[in-house]
Amino acid sequence: MSNRNRLITGDNKGYASYLFEKAKGADHRTVRTFVAAFAQSNEGDVSPNVFGGAEGRGRGDFDATERSGRLQFEKAWQLYENAQRPVTGPVDVRFAYVKMNDLRVAPEFADGIGRRTCRGAIGQAAFAGAEDGPGFGKEGLDREEAADFVVRTLGDAIFCTARPDPCQGEKPVALDLCQDAPSRIPLTPEVLPLQIVRVGNVAMVAVPFELTTMAGRRLRRTVLDELGPAGVDTVAIAGLANAYAHYVATREEYAAQHYEGASTHFGPWTLGALRQEFTRLARAMAHGHDVPAGPAPRDLSGTQTTLQTGVVADLPPLLGKFGDVAQDASPLYRPGETVRVAFWGAHPKNDLRTQGTFLEVQRRTSGGVRTRIPSVAANESWKATSVTAEGRCTMSRPAARPSRLARSASRSRQRPASSTTAMAAARVTGTSPPTSSA
Repeated sequence: MSNRNRLITGDNKGYASYLFEKAKGADHRTVRTFVAAFAQSNEGDVSPNVFGGAEGRGRGDFDATERSGRLQFEKAWQLYENAQRPVTGPVDVRFAYVKMNDLRVAPEFADGIGRRTCRGAIGQAAFAGAEDGPGFGKEGLDREEAADFVVRTLGDAIFCTARPDPCQGEKPVALDLCQDAPSRIPLTPEVLPLQIVRVGNVAMVAVPFELTTMAGRRLRRTVLDELGPAGVDTVAIAGLANAYAHYVATREEYAAQHYEGASTHFGPWTLGALRQEFTRLARAMAHGHDVPAGPAPRDLSGTQTTLQTGVVADLPPLLGKFGDVAQDASPLYRPGETVRVAFWGAHPKNDLRTQGTFLEVQRRTSGGVRTRIPSVAANESWKATSVTAEGRCTMSRPAARPSRLARSASRSRQRPASSTTAMAAARVTGTSPPTSSA
């Protein structure tokens, strides 16, 4: 999905999970069922948008998401079905907090000279975005080219002073992250969790960053060098784990100051610092030693804020009521056609419908009982105004499915408490295509 998408979505990973669980016959209405997780690894400069076009997707958000998710599912299913090598060995873990904005980096993890990490800051190219999610500005600016960039002025006015920092090397600082301003809430954590989880011969390196492909390769090699003699033969990066502090690029990528380098908060030697600290954790694991817990992160639970308002007013449309059908379905659809229905529902913030749904499709069985269709290809969106909320359900009808009477249901909660439900009926007819035999 592009950065223009305004819907809650599982994106390509969620669609791959859906396909895998469907293939395994998962039923999430039961207490125990199969769950497929497509996790992130060193994803910092990886994109699923392989179809070309000015922004890398070319065929539209939903088509690109479905195609990407299906490719991931098909490869995962192939690996799953053909897996033969067992995972054997001990289960172990090492975990520590590290103060990433003021860490000495030993020469062997830098360029032969002792280095330090930096106070957190974002470079100007971070606002330019990546190739398939452009923002404003451009990538690759050096400090001289970027001297008068408008983001610096905005950052000074709204956040902390975006002053040049020699520690940040090639990065033209656009936004200081307020980590050394006691009166300001920091915009990114400086004390971050690092973790290695070992399951037999597999080690997972949990990092609170998005590592680029090459940064991930170098970190995996560092950990494997330490744990290989102890029986580990596979190391995987688990990205976005336990916390989040943007990107980590290699020293060479950092020097180019593209999006990933500009988004590496703690300066040019961040990857070296991670390799150093994970060497410490891996070495302790290999020899059965404990590691100090490290400094405690700040407790900011009492300073949280949001720019989102609550539900100011929750009223039905003029001359209408919650639950009314705003756009009914047609009485008949052919295979491949799209069904669209809309209801006037209460504001979704009143009840997030956790483990439930705002919209569902139901089928009438031969006995007259209406059952929810769990495998329908449906997506939900909410168009909210100051006084009303309109729920829309869009479904792509499969090419072959027997004729059934179906309906859509909208579920929301009117402020303060009453539940609303509305129905729209649609007869769906489909026929199986002719088949040929050899």
